[in-house]
Amino acid sequence: MRRGLNRLRDLDPPSGEQLREVIRYEHERVGELVHVDVKKLGRIPTGGGWRMYGVAVRAPSL
Repeated sequence: MRRGLNRLRDLDPPSGEQLREVIRYEHERVGELVHVDVKKLGRIPTGGGWRMYGVAVRAPSL
């Protein structure tokens, strides 16, 4: 349970010490982009990922 503590500064000791080092991504020039590596978590088939198999999802025959 979070108990209303949603910021790291709220968890710092009263002495004011930093618990973690601040990591900043700064650019030398305006307009530069940050390269971020991302991992493809799953392979979504063409047309979407919600496919159902089985008798219950077939269209009823009239």
